[in-house]
Amino acid sequence: MKPGNIEAKRFIERLVSDIKRAPDYRTEMGICESYFDNLQIPAALKAYMESEGRPVLVNNLVQPIINGVIGMEAKTRTDYMIKADDDRGKDIAEALNEKLNEEVRLCKVHRANSDAFKRQSIGGLGWVEVRRNPDPFATKYLVEEVDWREVHYDWRAKRYDLGDARWVARDRFVDVDVAKVMMPKFTHFIDQCINGGTFETFEEVITGTTAYNDLVGPYTQEVQSQFDIFNGYVNEERDQIRLLQVQYRVPKRGYVLMFGEYREVYNPANRTHVAMVKAGRANVRPATYTSIRHAWFIGPHLVHDGPSPYPHNKFNIVPFMGFKEGATGAPYGLVRNMMSAQDEINFRRNMLTWLLKARLVVKDKDAVLDADTDLHNKIQSMDGVINLNPDRKNADRPEASFKIYNELGVAQQHFSIMQDAMKQMQDLVGVYSAFLGQDSSAKSGIAINSLVEQATVTLSDHFDNYQSSRQTVGELMTAMIEEDIGENETPVSLFVNQSRPTKQIVLNERVMRDDGEVVVNNRLATLRKHIVLANVQSSPGYRAQQLQQMMELAATLPDQAKLSLLEDIIGLMDIPRSEELINKIKRAIGAEINPEELSDAERQAYEQRQQQAQAELQMQMREREAQVKKVEAETADKEASAAHKARETKAIDSSERLDDARAMDIFSQITGNELQNSAAANQQAMQVNAQVDALLSQISA
Repeated sequence: MKPGNIEAKRFIERLVSDIKRAPDYRTEMGICESYFDNLQIPAALKAYMESEGRPVLVNNLVQPIINGVIGMEAKTRTDYMIKADDDRGKDIAEALNEKLNEEVRLCKVHRANSDAFKRQSIGGLGWVEVRRNPDPFATKYLVEEVDWREVHYDWRAKRYDLGDARWVARDRFVDVDVAKVMMPKFTHFIDQCINGGTFETFEEVITGTTAYNDLVGPYTQEVQSQFDIFNGYVNEERDQIRLLQVQYRVPKRGYVLMFGEYREVYNPANRTHVAMVKAGRANVRPATYTSIRHAWFIGPHLVHDGPSPYPHNKFNIVPFMGFKEGATGAPYGLVRNMMSAQDEINFRRNMLTWLLKARLVVKDKDAVLDADTDLHNKIQSMDGVINLNPDRKNADRPEASFKIYNELGVAQQHFSIMQDAMKQMQDLVGVYSAFLGQDSSAKSGIAINSLVEQATVTLSDHFDNYQSSRQTVGELMTAMIEEDIGENETPVSLFVNQSRPTKQIVLNERVMRDDGEVVVNNRLATLRKHIVLANVQSSPGYRAQQLQQMMELAATLPDQAKLSLLEDIIGLMDIPRSEELINKIKRAIGAEINPEELSDAERQAYEQRQQQAQAELQMQMREREAQVKKVEAETADKEASAAHKARETKAIDSSERLDDARAMDIFSQITGNELQNSAAANQQAMQVNAQVDALLSQISA
């Protein structure tokens, strides 16, 4: 579309036609918000009650019930989590998850989602816009809750996330100086709109509708005046002009490049696409798809139309829708079911208060001396005095001439009906007293938790729609973060819910191999991922409950096993620098410390202590080695000395054994000689004796 052409005029005509034919859900949403804001009695009824002297009381039970539902969202809130579809992208997903949650904290995404959920719970529809921040000195992205009065959408869409909607439009008043900075090419046109100008200088105005004059204004052919211009898209008091941004889907038929899970519109002028197709790594297939375009209008006048500036192919305005009517698709919230019971409560409360004060007087015309107005005021007064007329006609029958009635008996019936209506307020929504923190019949903690859990079950559709919208917000932010990183080398420090980094991952890290070729590690473009909501809740109440359970578990474990739960227990405590406390306790008890969980300064000190301890250990090892060598030398000396002594002893023994043998030999020889000598001597002696005997015999003879 181009400004001023017939296509632009037909586009805005179709847009207004769709808005006119949409179901009127806005009136009810405004009433629901009024009920939440304690504006529950219409002005006409309020004026009538005041004229009748009745008290105007509002017993607002809508607000605490809605606040209880919103509080449940805050209590069960979870963080965003990016999970890789395969193990190869685990580190990349972990780094991208850290970047996402960092931007979520900076942009206060949880607050915007919570505000939209509040609108969803009250009227049935809330909006969150996710866009880039044009201010370079602020956060990169803007995530803001948008008033439902500013947004119109294709009511024919069936999906809750408007994934099948053809268009979404947002209109808002902008200061003129801001509009001129946003659209410098249309400064003259903006001045003409503000200063009135002439209709000859504008495009042909379109036919509008008084029901939706906040969007296009009453641009009719019959009333063409400056008043209509100011009433339509110029705020004279504030010097503002109305801008309309329309995001619409355009169906297309073309060729799509398909590479695994990767999809991109095929561009024959892209050399990478052509090379991938020729190499057989990708396929090109014809397909039907849609693309998003953004059109900007000043009033009914088109000033810009172009493709979406965002990398995702989605509307950057996310709906938070409660429930939808089956016939019309009109959104509605929780307050719709409570309005009838709330009206009943207010009516009965006002009737009770009025009945306690109201009095019916039946009297003769001459019964009292005071006028009726004075008599009425005295009856209403707690200490009034009424003087009867002594000359009244029925002076002998005072009960017939003057009597005061009240309706206190009916008051009890009103009170019972009011109590029943108060109970219906919770039953109609599906919440219970325990859910709202009030007294209930449940006494034990388990029974109370069961009632709270039952309330969340009855609101499951409501919370499911909210979680789906939250996830869409995270997907839009992730797409912009990925586009900003691109192929740039980006170091990411992982904090893992700690106050200081515990790990660092470099996305698109360039590394030179030994052959001189540069390769890219942790390439973000190759990540196959999906965005989910973390399973672990992060609210203080949930952490306190977990801490109590962990402490009870630790009390049943032996002392050696308690150390394994140390990090989990301290991590659940809301204390600053919990990781430092964990490391101190580990150092005190001599447990092993993971250096990746330390800060740079602590890691340096830890490494110095480790080096010092290693040096001391090496010194002790050298001392022990010297002592061992000394002991070994002494032992060797002792062993050598013992061996020497053994050899000497052996030699002596051998020598002694040798001497003994020789001595025995000599002794044997001596003994033998002696024996021989003795035998010879004996023989000689025997010969001598024989000779002697012979001589003696000769002599005797």
